[in-house]
Amino acid sequence: MKLDSWVKAFTIMEVVIAALVATLVITMAYTAYLMMNHAYLNFTNKNDDMQVLLRLDQLLKRDFNHSQRIMRDKQNLLFEDSTQTVRYEIGPEFIIRSALISDTFKIKTTIFNTAFAHHFVPEEGAAIAEAQPIDELALDILFRSDTISYHYNKNYSSKDLIRITQYAIN
Repeated sequence: MKLDSWVKAFTIMEVVIAALVATLVITMAYTAYLMMNHAYLNFTNKNDDMQVLLRLDQLLKRDFNHSQRIMRDKQNLLFEDSTQTVRYEIGPEFIIRSALISDTFKIKTTIFNTAFAHHFVPEEGAAIAEAQPIDELALDILFRSDTISYHYNKNYSSKDLIRITQYAIN
């Protein structure tokens, strides 16, 4: 039997080069996928952290506006109105809001200052029986590597002011 025809095929060198090119394309695609996935996760985590900050800001604004009296005792803020009392415990690594439902915000605070009638209300020496009224709150929050300052102010009505100040009538 005689072989007169040649079978057309790729040489081993052509197959190796094709495999090498395919490997390079797959490696580049996988690297691009990992970079995009990493960027998306960073974006999602930053948005989730920002959502926590926005929720805390929204709750503090609402509690400041709706409360009839705001008191401070040590690291706690008490927001009182006719129907409920809301307590905020402000620590260096977290803020806990306790009302009908408790919320924990994993937020780092660097500055927690309060004032009443433009006079600083210190934390030391205050016990629950000696809670001090406040009308201003300054809070610095560490968000990633940035410091964000929040400032809240309560404008009391005359009726509420007389109710919270011991010697207001005298």
